[in-house]
Amino acid sequence: MASSRQVNILENLNAGVSWNYGFSASHQFKGIRKTGFGLCEFLSNGFLKSVNNIDLDAGAQTVNFYNLNGRSTPNAAADIT
Repeated sequence: MASSRQVNILENLNAGVSWNYGFSASHQFKGIRKTGFGLCEFLSNGFLKSVNNIDLDAGAQTVNFYNLNGRSTPNAAADIT
């Protein structure tokens, strides 16, 4: 079974502008018989302009692309021990 979608570009798409930053800390510790390692990270992306708005829910046969209105800030945190 094959399917297809009509691609709609709803406006003139801007180039993406973003800031990426993060923090990472690690520590190695020693016990009496074993050693261990801990790692903690926090990452953030600040999108000032983005074309990542892809609307697949507009309809079963359409996909829409448009610019982001406003800011978007995805964050990620990880703790690995």
